[in-house]
Amino acid sequence: MSGTWRDVLRVLLAMVLLVAGMGGASGALAQSTETVVAIAPAGAEVHLGEEITLAVEVLDAVDLYAVDVRTRFTPGIVEVTALTPGDLPAPEFIIRRVKNNSTGTTWYATSQVRPTAPKSGDGVIHYITFKGVVEGTAQLAITSYVGLGEFGEDRPVAQLVGTTL
Repeated sequence: MSGTWRDVLRVLLAMVLLVAGMGGASGALAQSTETVVAIAPAGAEVHLGEEITLAVEVLDAVDLYAVDVRTRFTPGIVEVTALTPGDLPAPEFIIRRVKNNSTGTTWYATSQVRPTAPKSGDGVIHYITFKGVVEGTAQLAITSYVGLGEFGEDRPVAQLVGTTL
């Protein structure tokens, strides 16, 4: 075998090993963490006329750059008075911040802006402040979550955890 062919084979073999190694590494990374989005604190209480602020938290996020979160709550028992940005991802561009007390829904979407790097770890996506309007028990559920990386790649979530007020 000539020297040129040997060099070509070495390069091809190195590329195959590199690609195979990258596939194994990303699979291991995907299995090592499971992202969870949850309402905290769980089981919080709000009394008639009082307000309470709950956090929509993300746990074990990996390279998160943008989020779209929708929640549903029991209208008539509580009402949302404020939706406030959190810290993960950095709320540099707020796309949606909508509360609808008639339908019992919220919609919050935000993205970072370049050159900010994607964020990983635990943090608060946003805060929801509720006011008790009548005595009773209200449910709060995360009905939709979309997490994206810097280039629009999906950052799936393993579990959505709601709570009772």
